[in-house]
Amino acid sequence: MKSVKEGPIYRQVEQFLRDQIEAGLVAPGDKLPSVSQLCEQFGGIHHLTVRQAIKNLALEGLVRPIQGRGLFVAEQKIRNSCIALVVPSVDDAMASRMIKGIQTVFKEARVNSLIMDSECNPKKEAENIRQIQDLPLQGAIIFPIPLPHIIREIIKLHMDGLPFVLVDRFFPGIELPSVTVDNYRGVYELTAHLIRRGHKRFAWVGRTSISTTGERYEGFRDALNDHQIACQQRYVKKLESLTVNVSAMEAACAAVKEILGEKTRPDAMVFANDSLALMGMEEIKRKGVRIPEDIAVAGFDDIERAGLAVPSLTTVRQPVEAMGGEAARYLLEQLSGRKTPPRRIVLPVELAVRNSG
Repeated sequence: MKSVKEGPIYRQVEQFLRDQIEAGLVAPGDKLPSVSQLCEQFGGIHHLTVRQAIKNLALEGLVRPIQGRGLFVAEQKIRNSCIALVVPSVDDAMASRMIKGIQTVFKEARVNSLIMDSECNPKKEAENIRQIQDLPLQGAIIFPIPLPHIIREIIKLHMDGLPFVLVDRFFPGIELPSVTVDNYRGVYELTAHLIRRGHKRFAWVGRTSISTTGERYEGFRDALNDHQIACQQRYVKKLESLTVNVSAMEAACAAVKEILGEKTRPDAMVFANDSLALMGMEEIKRKGVRIPEDIAVAGFDDIERAGLAVPSLTTVRQPVEAMGGEAARYLLEQLSGRKTPPRRIVLPVELAVRNSG
């Protein structure tokens, strides 16, 4: 029986195989012990434990399972690879958390990353995506600005065969690798929560043309319909045709003013994201309207400022770091040579009920 150090059994198996490979005791292309042999070697452990270790090493690019033939030492293509991380802005709190999740996985797999900051500039983002093909990069993780010419650049990247994964965005009708969260269910449950609190007149503020916020609006609308509450169009402000965050904030501020100017005000406002919701709360308070006594307010994202606001913001918490980590693992899966159709991975979200609604 193989003597092992302390730690989860699958990690012990993983480390044993890694040590064998890194010490040069087995070379690329060599066949490794079978699952049953490893189970016996480690004292009769369960085959699922061994398979977990193999899965982790395969994601790192150290081993390559071949169906019907066994487990082999892989050619070292993934380790020391360099991956582009294309983000709208490194100053964005969500992008920073996503990068942290990505780099945690890459560090373990010994993969390097190159951060390409688009500085919220669509032209620069398009240029960054085009540059990926010209640089010595093995793949990319892209947090895209959702504009038509950006989408065209990403589709071209896909057609050219470079492995990549989209995060926080997907393009309806186009099958591309992506990792998002359950935007629809999150806002559906958020709206249902506000309905249970007794609210009956609802406003929506935010874009609907982006894939993620479009799903959020659908969740908002369907929750109202399922509870027999009318979605009054005079309270729906979709803020379309916007290209930068400043314009979105200005348009949202104007939208909130319009809603508050109605003879009969809504008693709840749902915003497409927390940044808009926090801006909306300030405008509501400037008008002397109480939150949540007169109008409840809710957002989506659970950024740090949401919990610090007065009143603290009720929102939907999305697992941003986990989304980055999942995108990194998905890309490593592509780089390991595993041929699978592009798929969309959807992570669950949870309500963060606070004082605003």
